[in-house]
Amino acid sequence: MKCCWLVIAVGFGLLVGPRIGLAAPGSPPAGYQFTNISIGLGSTHITGINQMTFKPGDPTHLYASRGFSGVVTRYNYDAISGQLSNPLNIVDLTSVPDGMKVITGLGFYGNDMWITRWPGWIKPRPTAITRLRDGNNDGIFETRNDFVTGMDVGDHTINQIQIVGSSLLTGIGKNANTGNPAIEQVYNGTIGRIGDLNNPVAMNMTSAADRAAFANTSISDGRLRMYAQGFRNPYGLRITSSGTVMISDNGADAEGSFPETPDLFYKKVQQNDIGTFPPPGQPGAPTPTMTPITLGSHQGAAGFDIIPSGPDRGNVLLGLTSGVNGRRVAMVDLSSGVETTFISGFSTPTDVITDPFGRLLISDLNGNAVYLLTPPSDADANLDGIVDVRDLAALAMHWHSPASYAHGDFDRNGYVDAADLGLLASNWQDTSGTLAGALSSFGLPADAVPEPALAGACLLLLLGIGRSRSRRPVR
Repeated sequence: MKCCWLVIAVGFGLLVGPRIGLAAPGSPPAGYQFTNISIGLGSTHITGINQMTFKPGDPTHLYASRGFSGVVTRYNYDAISGQLSNPLNIVDLTSVPDGMKVITGLGFYGNDMWITRWPGWIKPRPTAITRLRDGNNDGIFETRNDFVTGMDVGDHTINQIQIVGSSLLTGIGKNANTGNPAIEQVYNGTIGRIGDLNNPVAMNMTSAADRAAFANTSISDGRLRMYAQGFRNPYGLRITSSGTVMISDNGADAEGSFPETPDLFYKKVQQNDIGTFPPPGQPGAPTPTMTPITLGSHQGAAGFDIIPSGPDRGNVLLGLTSGVNGRRVAMVDLSSGVETTFISGFSTPTDVITDPFGRLLISDLNGNAVYLLTPPSDADANLDGIVDVRDLAALAMHWHSPASYAHGDFDRNGYVDAADLGLLASNWQDTSGTLAGALSSFGLPADAVPEPALAGACLLLLLGIGRSRSRRPVR
């Protein structure tokens, strides 16, 4: 393997290794705005991001775990422009006595910060799940308590964190490339969950009793317990607002009779589910309960999130840190399972998250940058940046018909109906004229409906138009 300063997924999953040059990302699809929001920061303040997050209730700061820098950095976050400023390292593990200074996972539960950490590219490779507290309210998290230690991940790492309710979930890599059961432990290649962060219980996974407790999935409490298994190196992890768990997983190198396996994306992982690694016919191969989306070999699947609005609403944007198709952000259509390039030309896009304002942030670990991606508004049918009478007309012409986003299907369920009206109402931006004017332009009495009741007005409008035209198929 060539040495380089970039994250790659060649057999070992996400590795850091000699950078060949900074990437310059290309342009996103039509209708999206794409901006470097770290342009005012020096590279020492932004390099090496593995995971980004916002503390619940605080939209004014972005937090980032910065891997081999051994720090968590807090940035001021401008609500309008998204620009980052005033970087402050609020956690510094560079001199931690146990040597586990590399930080990957990051999440908040109330005022508590939780991280996953490991020592770097050494073997054995111990890990820890750690809680940090700011005891004197000075903004620096100086009190550290480990609640899970003693897990060896060998060739891989302990990965991103998600905290929802009082539960923490994290991905734990296999010990070896092939997942040979002779050298794997019960925690390797799993998603682990601490179900009650109010009462966390310290565990040392070198203990047989604690390994047995991990395997007992019938209980959800303050111990780390198995949530799902059958993965190789599950790096990215998200939990949707409806509680759906999604996971990106890195594939294996060919090794002797062991075949190369692709990177995978699991769009719905439930408790006790089983993935597809090792593959059929290999030692330790499980009986899967899920069918993942195949991404291709050596893609380096990293962090991801869901596009919140616009023509691609509900699709996933996924950082791919390696692969023959380049280091890029891909879009995964969860309905069809099709993966396409969304933005190319990154160096190492390790994470994608939604900000508190309905936009997306993309971190480029070795590109020393964070980007703001603003998707089109829902109901902007023609992608001109404003929801107005032209978008209303597109919806009107396809009322109660199968259609595309450009023809009024703003919720992307394949049909134009009242739900699409609601989206148009909540995103109405026409400053050149009121709703009354829009109604008049279609020959309907403008005073028939009060101004705030846009959805109802649209409904009247569309019912009238729908009766006077034929149904149109999708084009």
